Amino acid sequence: MEHWTTAVWLRELLSETPELAPTAVRITTADARIAALEPAAMTATAHGSRTDALAVKSGLYLWNGSLDASHAISQDLHDRTGSFWHGIMHRMEGDFDNAKYWFRRVGDHPVYEQLQREAAAVIRGSVVPEPNGRSRIGAADFGRLVQGGSWQPYDFVDLVRTQVDRGGSAETGALLRRLQALECKLLLNACCMACCGGTLFESLD
Repeated sequence: MEHWTTAVWLRELLSETPELAPTAVRITTADARIAALEPAAMTATAHGSRTDALAVKSGLYLWNGSLDASHAISQDLHDRTGSFWHGIMHRMEGDFDNAKYWFRRVGDHPVYEQLQREAAAVIRGSVVPEPNGRSRIGAADFGRLVQGGSWQPYDFVDLVRTQVDRGGSAETGALLRRLQALECKLLLNACCMACCGGTLFESLD
């Protein structure tokens, strides 16, 4: 069985950032490969749990735009990480109020500190047009995501909602997608660390 740290198809899957509102599975063959990554094959050390391994699979399904497959896993993961993936899934499908419900269940996730720090650096290095007739999201809106030294998941849901429902600029859409990819990357790495004692993205570099 193929090990997840050396899977060539996984490199292809993670080479592009996930869509804010995916309407189709990105790589049709990837879902079957993700399903075949059984927890026993994914766990490189004895300390990883089945729940941690399933959380990795839930995240990989989301990255591929396979929302139903991700949801089938995350709804049965009754911890902060399962709620985190659950919230992202509902945000991607456009059920924004439900997404906020699941982010309330997350509470203060250990990933938030690093996410706030790295997201702040991404935002500082980005040129965001001020709101106008086409762009309804500006620099101040992105600044609220990282205010107070903490990641603000509800504000991120609101920005994605504005971008998707009201039509934002290409620039704001690209930045939101980049921040979503960072969010998913850090959560995937945390899941892999818990499962296998290593991070997914470093192993694929």
